[in-house]
Amino acid sequence: MSTVRKQTRQAPGARTGAARRTHPVRKESAYAPGPSPQTLDELRAAYQAHLAQLARERDEARREARRAKAEAAVARADLASLTARVNELLSAAAAHLPPQA
Repeated sequence: MSTVRKQTRQAPGARTGAARRTHPVRKESAYAPGPSPQTLDELRAAYQAHLAQLARERDEARREARRAKAEAAVARADLASLTARVNELLSAAAAHLPPQA
C-alpha cells in the first residue's frame, strides 16, 4: 500500500488557516521614509556647531594646561631658589655658633 498523501488544490493567492485581509496593502517601501534634505542640513549644521564648540573647549583646556605647566616650572624654580637661600643662611648662622663637643 502506498503512503502518498493526497494534496488539496487551493485557489491562487489563498492562504490556509488564515483570514483574508480586509485592509489595503501598502505597495510602497516597507521602510520608513528618511529625513528630508532640509532636516539633514539642519542636523549637519548642528553637528558642525557642536564640533566647533568641542574644538574651542579642547583648545582652551590645552592653553590652561600649558599655563599650569609653566606656573609649576616657575614654582619649582622659586622653591629651589628659596631652598638654596635657606641653606646659605643656615651655613652663615652655623659659622657664628660655637663648636659642639
